[in-house]
Amino acid sequence: MDHLSAGNSAVSKLIIQFARNRGIKTIPIVRDLQQKEELLRLGANLVLKADNQAIAEQVQELAKTVRIAGFLDAVGGGLTSTVINTISPNSKIIHYGLYSEQPVMYHSSAVIFKNLTIKGFGIDGWLNGKLKTELKNIWADIIREIMNKDFKMEVSGKYPLIEFKRAIPESRKAENGKILFWME
Repeated sequence: MDHLSAGNSAVSKLIIQFARNRGIKTIPIVRDLQQKEELLRLGANLVLKADNQAIAEQVQELAKTVRIAGFLDAVGGGLTSTVINTISPNSKIIHYGLYSEQPVMYHSSAVIFKNLTIKGFGIDGWLNGKLKTELKNIWADIIREIMNKDFKMEVSGKYPLIEFKRAIPESRKAENGKILFWME
């Protein structure tokens, strides 16, 4: 079972669906529970509210019966510090976002004695480390997944590529979904 911070984000919603299709259980962590039902429909197994004290208690309780294998973190700060201190032994934490301006804080003993693996993920570094054949296969898998009629992706706007100057400011204001471009 894996946890996701920023559970209402477009990226988390994609991850939930990719995971569901591979039989991986997910638990998104959200600031408010308004989209709980939507996340469950997408394939989340449980939705937690991002309250540090409640998260600590809920993660500790879950860890008694279920191994929490990973934490995909887009937030950082206190939420991530709490999860690192309460997550199951031998888990992997992957940081890929910087929503919080606060640092992640933990004592080395939380990592050492629980044998945690903490990594960063930046798309540029990841892409540069892949062979062209690997990327071709990865893109083919992603395209196959998103072409499935059950796959859901929120779109807040569609623009021809030539209108990118208008689309970029719109993408910064978008509440839900991503901006898509097409070539004419």
